[in-house]
Amino acid sequence: MQDRRRALWALGLLVPAPTLGALCAFVLAPGPVGQGLYLAAKVWIAALPLAWVLGVERRRLDLRFRPADGRAWLEGLALGALLCAGLAGLWLAGAAELIDVATLRAALERAGVRGGLGYLAVAAWICIVNSALEEYVWRWFVGGRAAALVGPRAGVPLAAACFTLHHVVVFGVQGGAVFALAGGAAVFGAGCLWSWMVTRHRALGPAWLCHALVDAAGLWIGWRLLG
Repeated sequence: MQDRRRALWALGLLVPAPTLGALCAFVLAPGPVGQGLYLAAKVWIAALPLAWVLGVERRRLDLRFRPADGRAWLEGLALGALLCAGLAGLWLAGAAELIDVATLRAALERAGVRGGLGYLAVAAWICIVNSALEEYVWRWFVGGRAAALVGPRAGVPLAAACFTLHHVVVFGVQGGAVFALAGGAAVFGAGCLWSWMVTRHRALGPAWLCHALVDAAGLWIGWRLLG
């Protein structure tokens, strides 16, 4: 019971933070103040897991970034390529029409992203650093606490749902309501896949590789739309 109570507290302290940060940055206070609050939310979700594990649960860290063998990495590569192909297929089928390009451009400008170099810098950060941060936060920490709260099997969709919340806000701001719903469903599915991969391999690396490839494909579509 104590473990479940701790898990509930951990989720309650972490999960709302990125959604509040996104609301501040894109809706409530766009500009320097909103960006500062967005950054503060990022720092919070990065620092809280370490503080919680070491200070509250009093356990040693086990980030599990390296799987036992290379087959898991090949799985991550293959699944990432498959998801990228799916995104490319949606692009060719005209699904990008769901995105309001003017809204996307305005949201990026409000966030201080202007010009091709600015977009590429943000894209590199998202693909390499932010994807690793999200695996650490949402699969390792949130996924572990979700499993402690509701069990390993139900913990996979619970962690994915927590992961999806702030993406729905960002997608809604960048592309409108329809894009928010479609994108949120896609993120939930991907979150379930990545949580399953981490549970299966007890390693973050393959899920991170798959995640980074999918982010790169999505950002490439954004580049084409903005160009």
